[in-house]
Amino acid sequence: MSFWKFGKAKRMEKKEDLGSFLKYLPLVAQSSSLAWPPSVEQELQTISEGPTKSMVNSGEVLASHITNMRKSLSLDAGNLSPNPLQGYATFFDKKISREESAKFFGEVVPALCGLLLQLPSMLETHYQNADHVLDGVTSGLCLLAPQEAGVVFLSQELIAALLACSFFCLFPEADRRSKHLQSINFDDLFSFPFMSYCSKRESKIRCLLHYFERVCQCMPTGFVSFERKVLPRGHKHNPHYVSYPEAEYWAKSTTPLCSVEIHTSGAIEDQPGEALEVDFADEYIGGLTLSYDTLQEEIRFVINPELIAGMIFLPRMDANEAIEIVGVERFSRYTGYGPSFQYAGDYTDEKDFDAFKRRKTRVIAIDALPNPGSTQYKPERLLREINKAFSGYLHQCKHQAGPPPSSAVESSKRWCMDDHEEKVGVATGNWGCGVFGGDPEVKIMLQWLAISQPLTNLKRMNLNGSKHLKEFPDLSNATNLERLFLDDCESLVEIPCSIGSLHKLKYLFMEKCLNLQHGPTHCNLASLEVFKLIGSRNLRKIPDLSTNIVSLNVMDTMLEEVPDSFRHWSRLRSLYIYSCEPTLEKLPDFIKYLHGLTVLQLLNLRKLASLPELPASLTSLTVASSVLLETVSFSFDSTIEILYFPNCFKLGREARRVITTIALQALLPGSKIPAEFDHRAIGNSLIIRSDFKRFRICVVISRKEKMEKDVPKLLCRIGINDCYVEKLILQGVQRIETEHMFISSFDLLDKDGWLQQDNEISFEFSATYLEIIECGVQIVVDKTD
Repeated sequence: MSFWKFGKAKRMEKKEDLGSFLKYLPLVAQSSSLAWPPSVEQELQTISEGPTKSMVNSGEVLASHITNMRKSLSLDAGNLSPNPLQGYATFFDKKISREESAKFFGEVVPALCGLLLQLPSMLETHYQNADHVLDGVTSGLCLLAPQEAGVVFLSQELIAALLACSFFCLFPEADRRSKHLQSINFDDLFSFPFMSYCSKRESKIRCLLHYFERVCQCMPTGFVSFERKVLPRGHKHNPHYVSYPEAEYWAKSTTPLCSVEIHTSGAIEDQPGEALEVDFADEYIGGLTLSYDTLQEEIRFVINPELIAGMIFLPRMDANEAIEIVGVERFSRYTGYGPSFQYAGDYTDEKDFDAFKRRKTRVIAIDALPNPGSTQYKPERLLREINKAFSGYLHQCKHQAGPPPSSAVESSKRWCMDDHEEKVGVATGNWGCGVFGGDPEVKIMLQWLAISQPLTNLKRMNLNGSKHLKEFPDLSNATNLERLFLDDCESLVEIPCSIGSLHKLKYLFMEKCLNLQHGPTHCNLASLEVFKLIGSRNLRKIPDLSTNIVSLNVMDTMLEEVPDSFRHWSRLRSLYIYSCEPTLEKLPDFIKYLHGLTVLQLLNLRKLASLPELPASLTSLTVASSVLLETVSFSFDSTIEILYFPNCFKLGREARRVITTIALQALLPGSKIPAEFDHRAIGNSLIIRSDFKRFRICVVISRKEKMEKDVPKLLCRIGINDCYVEKLILQGVQRIETEHMFISSFDLLDKDGWLQQDNEISFEFSATYLEIIECGVQIVVDKTD
């Protein structure tokens, strides 16, 4: 049942990526939300309450519940592999110990069902955020079809929920084969009698169950990206493409081969440095992971189970395509290979994270020609293999012998993932050999050529970590440069005026340039849209780079004032100023003339005592830890929707009244529910009766000790006449020091005609890293009601 909306959130049925992919999910769309069918939701709810209530304490009982849920989803039992449910019973009741089984059914299975109950809410949040992960690129869960370069960003939590669907065999199988998609349910993995005598299949299951146990104990908070990379054909004369090279291109190349290291032992996933790690892939990514095989790809997918999520939406690869997956976490150790493969216990992944909160694990899936025999030496086969490798490696341009090439690549006009570190190489091995039957010497030579080839038209330069760079590089010839990264350039003192020659530069990121003191003056980069300046403690003035900036992020500097040139930044949409202490005391009055500004965030400006008049275009304002701030005001035509004032303890009575009255969502210090919320309760739940459709909720929250680094969440589960849905209403707020109150408005949707007179409406709030003290509801009477 879907029956509410917050603020002006985009309705779910208008999301094209969801609309195209919904038939592959076990959920249904109702009005503007996603939901489980009621009978499935009831099954999941019962199992989530533990075996003492659900009686799900064995593989046999679990199999029965899986059958019930599949029937409720109208899934044909004929689409399953032979006797998989008997396989579940055999594994959990005979293959593992009673202690292991009791722990799995007592802790993991209820937690997985609880996770699945959140899947509709998680997907809604995912699709609402999908347009904001990457500028101008949709990254929502969708079918990444062949010959269409694109990317999907998924949180590790959402991946865990999707894989839980696979474990319970809840994914529809219809139309997957026609779209060249792999089967994704775990039925084949548990297929009986194969599972009963196949030790490698049993070990794969143990790896996956260990993954579920880990995420149920502590859910990871990172992200994983899945990118389909395409070498387009027929674009040889387009300077913005690296197209599918013909044989002549390779024959005439005079590029020196890059340096290479040969190791006679070890595994690709264990190499110590950061590198592209090659997946010796099947054309159907994942190969036989969910059935019987345990070769290089299958082993990689069960020790890094988040890779399996790609099998849900990535169809078969064509000859000019590769798939790159960034951010997966490793959970298991193993020994052996093929028939000798064995699960060997827990693995702690200690790799760092990138700017997108992805682990710096980069897996490149490229599929070699199977069983090529003597035909592999024919020119057309050699060309196919080198271009297949090239499609996977095409971002790598810094690992060559000699100076780095002054070029980069755009893999398609529609999409290019410009997020690669330039100082990483490629970790590979006997790609296309072994059971595929390729010639090892030929295959390694083809890969070597593909890795070494420089690319054209530099669009992105990454100088991150160049700690000894004292002078800005000469980029006068980099006329196509669009993105420049200068993080951790600790010795850089000045940005010279010569940067003005970068007329196509759109993104400039500078973090922890500790000695930066000067920027250019009267420099107007015509295309610059996004500028991030973080941690330059010696910089007292924002460099005057462009009047065309759309998003500015200034954090942890000694900024003394906002430059007067800001009044001409007519395109500015979002402004973030963080921790510019102790000098910045006020914002200039001319900020009210920035008529395009919609988002303003001011964090840890402890000397900020007042706010000037703000532009009417502003829709979101966050002022955090401005402990001297007492007053706020807004114009009569303000369109403000979100007002967050965490840790602003001196706000006066009138300021508090304004904040709580005009905003659709508000957060500010407070330990009591305001009087206008005439329905109140101590704790986290209350029930009201109402004929009206519009409400405001108020929740008093306080922080828990763990909130220092973790991301807090506040959720609300609302029930109307025994129909329920859960929504995420607050996420990612700055650490709050005392009790705060959160207020939000919402409307009930009567599209489905379910509303009655005298409705019984229940509200139940839950939170992570926050404690709920009190809650309240105000019924808003509309003249039209």
